[in-house]
Parts: sequence; structure tokens; C-alpha cells
Amino acid sequence: MVAKSHSKKLFRRKKTIAQRLFNAVKAVDMYGKDIVLTYDGDDKYRTHIGGVASIIVFGIVFSYIIYLIQLMFSKGDTTFIKTSLLNDLYENVEIHTPAKNGGKGTGYSAFDFAFKFTADGKDYLTDSTAFSLSMNFVEQKWVTENGVAKIERNYTNIEYEICGLEHFNYDDVQEIQRIGVDTYYCPKGDYSVAGSFYSPQYNYVEMKLRKCVGATCMSSTDIENLVKDSRFSMAIVNTVVDLKNYQKPIQYMIDDGLFWELTPGIRKKTDVFIRKNEASFEDNYVQLGFPQEKEFYQVAESTDRFESESSQGDILSIYFRFDKTSDIYERKIYSLGELIGQAGGFYTLLSLVGSILLFIFSERLFVSSILAKIYQIDKWQEQERLDKNLALKNQREISKKNLEYKEDGRRIKQPFTKSEKFHSQTTDCLKHIDSNDVLDISLLPKMEKSMRERRVFKYGYIDILHYLFCCVVCRRKRSMRLKPRFRDHLYYEIGEEKLLDELDCVTIIKAVRQLKILTHVLFDKKQKFLMKFQRNNVIDSSSSGTSDEGQMNIVDLMASKNEKHVKIVNKKIQKAIYSIQGRHLKELDKRIIAGIFKKRQSDSENENEPVQNNEEELRDLSPTYSNKEEHKQYYPKFKRSVRVSPLFSKIEIGDSMNKISEINQDPYCLDKPNHYYDNESCISSIDILRNNKSEVNDSSVNTK
Repeated sequence: MVAKSHSKKLFRRKKTIAQRLFNAVKAVDMYGKDIVLTYDGDDKYRTHIGGVASIIVFGIVFSYIIYLIQLMFSKGDTTFIKTSLLNDLYENVEIHTPAKNGGKGTGYSAFDFAFKFTADGKDYLTDSTAFSLSMNFVEQKWVTENGVAKIERNYTNIEYEICGLEHFNYDDVQEIQRIGVDTYYCPKGDYSVAGSFYSPQYNYVEMKLRKCVGATCMSSTDIENLVKDSRFSMAIVNTVVDLKNYQKPIQYMIDDGLFWELTPGIRKKTDVFIRKNEASFEDNYVQLGFPQEKEFYQVAESTDRFESESSQGDILSIYFRFDKTSDIYERKIYSLGELIGQAGGFYTLLSLVGSILLFIFSERLFVSSILAKIYQIDKWQEQERLDKNLALKNQREISKKNLEYKEDGRRIKQPFTKSEKFHSQTTDCLKHIDSNDVLDISLLPKMEKSMRERRVFKYGYIDILHYLFCCVVCRRKRSMRLKPRFRDHLYYEIGEEKLLDELDCVTIIKAVRQLKILTHVLFDKKQKFLMKFQRNNVIDSSSSGTSDEGQMNIVDLMASKNEKHVKIVNKKIQKAIYSIQGRHLKELDKRIIAGIFKKRQSDSENENEPVQNNEEELRDLSPTYSNKEEHKQYYPKFKRSVRVSPLFSKIEIGDSMNKISEINQDPYCLDKPNHYYDNESCISSIDILRNNKSEVNDSSVNTK
């Protein structure tokens, strides 16, 4: 015991911190390989129709991706967005300096303005005897004195000079000369704009043009005549956003559209609003969410007001103010991420449509492929059963025209088919084997015939189309049972039901547990240890597999068009059958031989118990009659006639019980012993007799 506990401790060593950390890292692996079952060495079942549909889908998606790539490089699906905002200029007051300090001059473009006043074709700004121009930077603040809000203004004079080619913030010198801005006047000092009239901080630029008043001035008549022919012009460095220009989207221009023609006796007031705009550009094909952002100033609008001329002689007032609205320009080109997302969504859509259209094909072909590898069909008995069903159908139609029943209430019995006689003979031979433990030689040809008459269940595209157009829409299950063309659909449904039952997790667990228990019973501890070192557990490059037959399907090879394959299979069948000739049969040999003909087997000593138990149960259902006349009742819908007499010792159940195995060959009664097939469903013999009892009792009551 000490040694045993010590060995357990050796295998249960405590994990170190490094090992625990290593296992913790492995536990969060998101790229782990999924564990799936395989079929024929592949984790998916693939079909030809699915392959054709996949090629079509891949072709469409590939063409669509090429179109999207061309669209991306040509920037044909660029998104342009302009958003206008209304800013709060009361609480959030920001001071803006449109004309950049230290950057003035040619070769640099920024907001700036220049002005010129001419009368009668001459410049009168420098002639103080006629007009005077004042330009001030005004800082306005609200102050409170004794509880009363007042305005406090601070004026700073801004001097001006001839712009020339150096003092105007524009980079195109030729444009300056062409328009003549080099002869205009430019402000020399700095200025800023901020807020609005009711803001705590209100900055603006004020320009006033006055007539000269005084003894040193020209006569008022001459001044009035000059005013009639005067023109005050202004050139502004304005901005234009060209979202289709990917090299220089924000372009500067000289806007000379702002001018005033003065009128004697009228004072003109103009508010020029300077707006701060923003632009966001995402021009990269691979976008990571970091756009290129820019800020610029723009003169968006101006408003004019007209008043009577003041006593001070003001004829023109211009105010540069900050605009409370702003625009945000956004440009985003079609990127690689959007291409992948759009192509992936389109591929998912086509895949979903293909899955819906091809679901029934892939599902049924997969199930039929598994059924072909596992289950078999006895084509001889199948054909005879179909012929018999057709004969019964014809007889039923004839009986409806003439008489549905005979006078004695019996139905004309159908003769046994060849398969029924064959089955009866093999049953007798199997009973002889059970009693003598010697193989009957006459059974060998029957075994060979039974093995040769097997076929593989095949269910292909034509069958699926036939099922879609004929069975799903306009066929009943009864037609699927009776007509040969619909028989394969019935086999498919039954085989699928059996397959799903065998693939049930409970069934698999039970089978594994039974195998473990069987191994535990058959092998001792040392044998189990040696089983771990069997040669089949060794991966050997010289061996192709551990199966005797590999991937070959023997039943499928019997129907092969290659004569060599057929001969090989026939030799294997003959060799396997005649190898047991003359041998003393063990219980395992008997069960293998009986399994060729019978689906279910019981122990030889208890073989007759089910029939006896059935007979006892049938006797319990025996009705009691006052008279001893034999009553016979016939049920036309069953394959076998059942005659019920007052004493169940007279019930003719022998023939029915002997034919149970043949009846069970019908696909709907494969797993239901002691059941009869009525061309619609499987009904047990007990239910038949119960129904018979109730009907006989009803008839006896009516007679009384």
C-alpha cells in the first residue's frame, strides 16, 4: 500500500508557477484548432452541385472585388459631407487672428484684406482735404458699475500702407499684379475677432470713411461731386474648399467682389463676417481612424444697412466681425477596409442564398452517402414485395367493382412469393443447425444467393429532383410504399431515421460503455496492458491501413462494371462461405450464419418463449359467447387473415407467427417484431385481436 501511494504521488506532482502561467497563456488561445469529426478524411462533405455553385459564387465575388478595387483607385465612391454648426459665442469666447503673425507676405496664403478708394479715377485716401479713413481694432467688454451693465470699448488704431508685393498674404504674385492689388492699401498692425455684441469679450475691426469737414477742406459741392463718382473697393484673401481636388483641397483666392458705390447724403454700413471652418480628409487607402485636419478662415457673407449721413460726415462704415456659424467639411475616400467589408457582406449574402437553394441536395446526398456505406438492400425480396403490393392493389380494385367480401367473410389468400418460400426453407435449415451443431450443406447455396442479392442504397441528384417535384408537392406516403419509382424515397426516410438514432449521444455512450465492460470482462490486467502495444497502434510508412478491405465497399463492387472486381468479390464470398463447410459450429458461428437471414436473434433455449408468451396474452383476450357457433371476422386491410373463434385454442395464429419475419422485411416494420403491415402502417397482432374482440362483442349485443 505504501508503494502504491508513493507511485500515485509521483504522477501527481505539484505544478510550478511557470507551468501554471504557461497553461494560463494556452487557455486564452483564440486561434485554436476546432475538434471535428471527419468523413472520408475531410471535415466537410462536398458535392458536385455544391462545387459548381461555389465556382459561380467565387466568380461573381471575384468580379465584384475587381470592380471595387477599380472604384477604390479611381476614388469614384468618395464620401463628401458638409456640416453647419451654430457656435455659442456667449460662454465659449475664442479669440481668432485670421491674419497670421510673422507669416505675412508673398509665398504665404492666409486671410487678409486690402482696400482702395477712388473718385473720378484718382486715389483720394491720401488727400486729406476731401476724405479721411480711420481703421481701428476695437475690444468691447461688458462691465458692471453700481449694478448697471455698461459697455467699455478700447480702440487701437491700425495703420495701413501700400500693399505692393510684400504685405498681402497671397502666394501668387502674378495674380496680385493682374488684379492690381499691389496698388491697394493693406493694414500694418495685428487684429483679431471674437464673440458677438452681447458676449463678455467682443473684438472686431472698424473702418470709417468720412468727408472732410472744416476750413482746410474742399468745398462741400466739390466733395459731393466726388462722392457721386467714388468707389470703395476691397480685395479679400478668401478660401474655397474643392473636395474633388486631392492634391490641394483648400484653395486660396483673391475675392474682389466686395465694393461700394457711394451716394451723397447716405451712410452705408456693412458687416463682413469672418467664419472659422474646419476640414477633415481621409485620403489613405488603409485608414486607421486618424484623418488629416485643417482650419481656415473664410468670408461667407456680408450684410448692408443704410442710414442718413451723420453730422460727422461718415459715408461708409465697414465692420469685420466673427461669424457665429461654422462649417465642417469631411472627405473620406473608399478604403481597403470598406472594400473588404462590402465584399465580405456580398459573399455572405450569396453563400446564404446558395445554402438555402442547395440545402436539400447537400443534406440528402450526405445522408445517402453514409447509408450506402453502412446499410444494404435485398433487391430480390424488394422486387417481389413490390409485385405483390401491385397485385393486391389490382385485386382490391376488382373486388370493389364486384363484391368486396365473400359470403363467408373471408378474403382470398395470396400465394407465397419465392422470397417467402426461400425464407421458410432457410428458417428450417437454421433450426436444424441449432439442434445438431452441424452445417446443412443445402444452406450454403442459400447463403451465397442471399449475399449476392444485396445492393448498395444509391440516392442521387435525379432522385432528389424527383422527390422535390413529385413527392413533396403531390404525393402521399402510400404511393411511396406501393410504387417502385418512389420506393427509394421511403428507404431514405427509414435509413435517415435509423442513422439519427445510431448517432444519438446516448446510443454512442452506451455502445462505448458496453465495449469497455466487454474488454474488462474478457481481458485481465496484463492483457489490457499488452493491448496498448499492439502493432496496429504503430504508424508505419510501409502500411496503408489497418483494415483488411481498406475503403472498398464489397456490396458496391458486386455491381461493378469491371469484371475483375466482380470475380474477386465472388471468390471472396465463396471462400468465406465454404470455409465453414464440415466444421463443428460454435455458438458464434451459428449466430453469424443466422445473421445473414435474420435481423434479430435470441438464445436457442429461449427461442420459443416470445411465441408462447404471445399465445398466452392472446388467450387472455378471448371473448365469451353464449352460443358455440364459430364466429369468423375478416379485416380486409391486413395482409394476413385472422379468424377469431370463441376459444382461442382455435385461433389460427400459426401461419401469422411463421410469417412475422417475412412481414418485418417491409421497411416500415424493420424494427417491429410481431407486427403486420397494412399498406399504411405497422400494427401489432395484439392490437388486431383487441379490435376483433370489441367488434365481435358489439355484434353479439346486436344479435341479442
